[in-house]
Amino acid sequence: MTVLHVFKFTLRGDTPQSEADRVCSGFLEMQAKCKKANGRPYILSMKGGRQYPEAGSKTPSLQYVFVCEFQTEQDLSFFMKEDPVHRAYAGLLKPHAVDIQGMDFGVGKF
Repeated sequence: MTVLHVFKFTLRGDTPQSEADRVCSGFLEMQAKCKKANGRPYILSMKGGRQYPEAGSKTPSLQYVFVCEFQTEQDLSFFMKEDPVHRAYAGLLKPHAVDIQGMDFGVGKF
């Protein structure tokens, strides 16, 4: 069963655009950088971007959203708890983020 990780955050108002770009591209780069012990990437897909403010969102305080797809719950768990690339990314994001939310779910699992 495919597992999705949805990750949303807002950057501080004083974050320069160059840092916002670095934070967002850094997230997407994890798809290629995060690897299992055998050297193979384990994130099936990763997409993301900035919220369209003109769309009248119900959560205007959240600026960015990313969706990551994993083959198994074990892959997601490794990503969240053990992957050193993910931990390094958290260090890049935290000084700039004011609101971070995440949600994980199994596709079609109700």
